[in-house]
Amino acid sequence: MFSRAMLGASLAVKIYREPVDSLESLLKSDYQILVVNGSSISRYFSEANPDTVQGQIWSQKMTSANAFIESTQVKSLLLKNSIIKNNFPVDNG
Repeated sequence: MFSRAMLGASLAVKIYREPVDSLESLLKSDYQILVVNGSSISRYFSEANPDTVQGQIWSQKMTSANAFIESTQVKSLLLKNSIIKNNFPVDNG
C-alpha cells in the first residue's frame, strides 16, 4: 500500500523546468530578447567574438531595432505588464 501511495504522489508532482537554462538553449529558442540600449548586457553580446554563443545570439537575435529599449521606457513597460505594481514605489510625477 505504501508503494502505491508513493507512486501516486510522484505522479501528482509537477516538474517545473525553466524555459531557458543556458545561453545555448536561448540561442535555439524562439524567444526574443529585449535589453536596454547601451547597457552592459547589450555590450556583453555586441562585443562578443562572433564564434561564441554570445556572438551568435547577438547576430541572430539582437541586431534588429526591436531588441532594444531605452532606459526611460523600462519602468513604463514593467508597469504596463504588471511586473511591478505594489512591490516597488511608483513615482507618478
